[in-house]
Amino acid sequence: MTNSRARRRLLAAATAAVLTGGVIAATAPSASAVVLPTPTVLGGPGHALIYASGMEVAPDGSLIVADTGNDRILRMSTSGAILGQYGSDAGSGDDPENARDIAVDSSGYVYVGDAALSRVIKLSPDLKTKVDEWSGPTGDKIGSPIGLTYSNDKIYVADAVKRKIRVFDTTGRQLQAITENNGCSLAAVRDADADKDGNIYVANYTNDNILKFSASGSCVDSFGSPGTGSGQFKNPYGVRVADDPYWGESVYVADSNNNRIQIFKTDGTYRTQLGRTGTSDEPGTFTTLRRVAVAKDGDVWGADLWGWRLVRFDRSSSAFTYAQTIGGNPPPATPGAVFNEPRAVAVSSTGNLNIIDTVNQRIVEMAPDGSIIGTCGQRDSRPISLNWPRGVALDPVTGDRWVADTKQSRLQIFPAKCSAQKIRVGTKGSGTGEMNWPYSVAIRAADRLAFVADTQNNRITVWDVASRKQIASYTGAAMKQPRSVTVVEGTNKIVVSDWGNNRVLELNYTTSSGFALSRAIAPGLNGPEGAGVDVNGNMWIADTGNNRVLVIDKAGTRTVVTSAAGQSLKAPGAISVAGGQVFVSDTGRDRVLRYTLKSTPPPGSGPTVEKTLYSGAFASMYPVDIATTNTHYYVVDPGRYRVVGVNRSTKAIDYSVGGSRGSGTDELAAARAVATDSSGNVYVADTPNNRIVKYDKTLKFIKQWGTKGTAAGQFTAIYGVAVGPGLDAGGNTTEIVYTIDADRVQTFTRDGAVINGRFASGFNQPRQIEVNHLNGDVYVVNARDHQVVGFTKSGTKKWAFGSAGTGNGQFTGDPRGVTVSRDGKVIFVTDDGNRRVQAWVLDSLGRPSYKYSIGSPTSSTFTDPRGIEVTPDGKLVVCDEWDYSLKEFNYTTSGATLIRELFGSAAPKTGANSPRGLALDSDGHLFASDWWNQRIVRSNRDGVIDLVWGQRGTRDDPGSLNFQWGVAVQPGTNRVFVANRESHEITVFDHNGKWLTKWGQRGSDTASTDMTFPQGLAFDSDGTLLVSDTGNGRIKRFTIDSNGNGTYKAVYGSQGTGVGQMQMPTGIDTAADGTIWVADTKNNRIQSYKNGVWTAFTKPTGSTRPFAVPWGVTVHPTDGSIWVADTGRGRLVKMSTSGAMSLEVTGTSAGTSDFLGPFQVVFDSSGDLFMSDTWSNRVLRLGF
Repeated sequence: MTNSRARRRLLAAATAAVLTGGVIAATAPSASAVVLPTPTVLGGPGHALIYASGMEVAPDGSLIVADTGNDRILRMSTSGAILGQYGSDAGSGDDPENARDIAVDSSGYVYVGDAALSRVIKLSPDLKTKVDEWSGPTGDKIGSPIGLTYSNDKIYVADAVKRKIRVFDTTGRQLQAITENNGCSLAAVRDADADKDGNIYVANYTNDNILKFSASGSCVDSFGSPGTGSGQFKNPYGVRVADDPYWGESVYVADSNNNRIQIFKTDGTYRTQLGRTGTSDEPGTFTTLRRVAVAKDGDVWGADLWGWRLVRFDRSSSAFTYAQTIGGNPPPATPGAVFNEPRAVAVSSTGNLNIIDTVNQRIVEMAPDGSIIGTCGQRDSRPISLNWPRGVALDPVTGDRWVADTKQSRLQIFPAKCSAQKIRVGTKGSGTGEMNWPYSVAIRAADRLAFVADTQNNRITVWDVASRKQIASYTGAAMKQPRSVTVVEGTNKIVVSDWGNNRVLELNYTTSSGFALSRAIAPGLNGPEGAGVDVNGNMWIADTGNNRVLVIDKAGTRTVVTSAAGQSLKAPGAISVAGGQVFVSDTGRDRVLRYTLKSTPPPGSGPTVEKTLYSGAFASMYPVDIATTNTHYYVVDPGRYRVVGVNRSTKAIDYSVGGSRGSGTDELAAARAVATDSSGNVYVADTPNNRIVKYDKTLKFIKQWGTKGTAAGQFTAIYGVAVGPGLDAGGNTTEIVYTIDADRVQTFTRDGAVINGRFASGFNQPRQIEVNHLNGDVYVVNARDHQVVGFTKSGTKKWAFGSAGTGNGQFTGDPRGVTVSRDGKVIFVTDDGNRRVQAWVLDSLGRPSYKYSIGSPTSSTFTDPRGIEVTPDGKLVVCDEWDYSLKEFNYTTSGATLIRELFGSAAPKTGANSPRGLALDSDGHLFASDWWNQRIVRSNRDGVIDLVWGQRGTRDDPGSLNFQWGVAVQPGTNRVFVANRESHEITVFDHNGKWLTKWGQRGSDTASTDMTFPQGLAFDSDGTLLVSDTGNGRIKRFTIDSNGNGTYKAVYGSQGTGVGQMQMPTGIDTAADGTIWVADTKNNRIQSYKNGVWTAFTKPTGSTRPFAVPWGVTVHPTDGSIWVADTGRGRLVKMSTSGAMSLEVTGTSAGTSDFLGPFQVVFDSSGDLFMSDTWSNRVLRLGF
């Protein structure tokens, strides 16, 4: 473990701490007061076999290894078998901590440089017994024994902290201490050894040379200089003097960051070198070389720490030859085997977890269900590599990961796209903009400030995230090595684990007033490494040295946690809080415990549910793509967030996965494509979640891959997937997976390994993809160019056909699906804008020519054809999304005939599917935007539905709707205005659903009716209409004429993250005084605008939680209070115009099930409120 056991051995401190100028917070033991939920266990041990920081060849020829990442010493055979060990799980009870090197004497006794505990341990040859330990003479204790060697019956110790070479006899008596003299300047010494004459050779790490001292300690010489040439060094780490059978006594140097072993004469004359930089699976290379060892026969071993291996070169009379590798496999990254000392956790806006995996030198990204999305970062010889990181925080604006890169005394910023250029912040030191071993970083979303626990400088520093500049620091309260810092969102509070003083500090910080100490908490703590405050105001403390977690409520009553999921806690190393979740990093158990809390609403007489007006109403399916086997159709049904397996014989749904919106292994978002492989496995393009999910033929989860981004293996709105013959990484033909996202096609193995991250690119909103199973040709629907493009399996473009229009071979709207007959002769493409499927026949050279169409713009054959597939037995099946059906055809090269239709039932007029916007008219009618059903529902206040209107269609179809969002009723006329989002227009109906007019078009021009994805609507008191021009990040005001048409009048705001700027504005309303209120959804805040002044509210004052993806904002018609549908928090918030919270309403407080997607609130004349709960598929009436 890398927590200091020396600290854990200390006696616990007193139960309270009193600080001058601070508040005393005594917390005595008492009965448990906080009832904690059962935690979810995330991760599990994920160790490499070895993390070799030091090694020697024992007299009997076995290998002794300092396995630093596993906190143990190993004895291994030369074949790699473990013969014995000391530490870790060997039951020694006194594990070495971060042991960096070992020495072996002529009798086989092993000496361990236990660096973190500043001691040398002497072990028996079989590693079963600790014989002795020593830490140096009184008044000159060892600082950090980082390198050890046995020669001439002495132990040579490189003390990095004290910058000395110490010489001991084998009983631990210090014989000599050599310091720099006569031009031999010691700089971060890493190792030392002696020749037969007693001359001492020192690996002088940061000066890139080898120093030579006489036996008496006088400087004799040095050799080497910075560089990559022969005889030059880049951070020499290990040095060994040994007899070569052909050259005699030689000096062997582990030239660490050149990843090679160099051999010299004892006078410094260069002889040869072994190895080069390479990956862990490349024989004869090194990734991060640390030590060198020499066997009696002259064979040379290298300890490759971050290649997780030992590498041997055999000596012959003429050369050294690579012979063997032991280890070399990287740490695993699977849900149950991934961590080696996890620490801080940061949660992204999508709910994914970013967890510091300290010993494995990486960030692990997990989905909320614990599945592994990917890893980011590594340890190697490059400047951007990590070195024992401890902390991570996410920039709420960019999503960048801020990492406390502890041993390199800096922060590193990893973009969301991990492969992008990293940014390094800070250098080692104690001045402004410098740091020394930062252990933790936290970012406060409200003002975008980063707080850093600058551990060895005994301070907390504050950084402006946007400029990456330090703006303040705190050194008060006599802090000693603070190990963690967390923010309490919604407040100015900062919580610090003051490790060296065995206490936790609570501070307040504002840029205007600086830091102020609030209180200190020390209930018998022993080296606490983490602390944070949850949504209910309880303090969580990782009491590391006592192997427990304390939860202290506001009254000071404690709950003690010593075990979870059947295991005792072991050195818990971090507490991370994200909304209603608390993460305890159980560092010594290589796991993270997630506690999901229910917030305690503030007191108040909040509204309760009087009636569920109506709930879900679904079509039989909303099919958008289909794949097939001999027995089943696999259909993507995004309107119900599922994929179903339909029995082709019985027409019954045999299998189903999903059914609820999410990103877990049993959940889906609005997926868009599906494919099957030759084994019957099913691959789903889960578009909003930017992943491929692989299931077996019964739709049981197998695996998933992909994250959001543009790198190879990442996706940006993945729209297509196909499986078929293609080329693997070696150019061999095999079955592979093709995907479409952004403007490109990528290829993968069937297990998700990237083959080609850019098989083809340059497309304009491509949709679906198909593979010709006979020759491997690939067909891509390039939707916005109204074309299908053909490629060979090597990615060479062959042809393209199609253009915009209604004629034969032309496309309108959004052509989506493509398939090819099993004999490879006919290509079918769905032309949804023309309500038809078109067929092209391939000639003998594979060139396509238009042949015929199934359906037409005026026929009723299709409503909206989407996905398409040819079955193994030669049937053509089409997904007709807005006919809610699957349609089967027989076909030839000259025509097709409808055989049967499956499903095809529209949603009943009894409810809604994902209701969004709400509006009330003067007659008491409630209008709801029934989003997935593409219609408007009208009911009375009791939920009796008397009218439903609307249908899916194009901009050219009067009255059609296209995933509409907001609804507003015009005062005086009761006309219903609808934000017809994906048609980029406002559609107007009369009170009874008769279509009147539409206006608006996609665009970004200001002084016009241009708009992009409008989502929110509200009428102002002067009769003008305010529109959330969502895609353009602004609000537009229009005057409305007598026919319901709009004319541009004004614009407010712009795209961005600053005050007065917006990202995805949605809900909108106006107050009696003319103030405009906007839900600035993607910026996680509410903004108001009055008299040219914008004000932003990232949280309601008095709440511990900031807003998260708020979709709705409503001004109360009587008291002027502001009601926020805080969608991401599953709550309604009532606040004053100054932002003070007076009420929080959750499903629990309202007497119903949790709110899963509160979208909008409206009030009727009686004061009752109506709320659309989108993901619960219901509309509620609440009363006081």
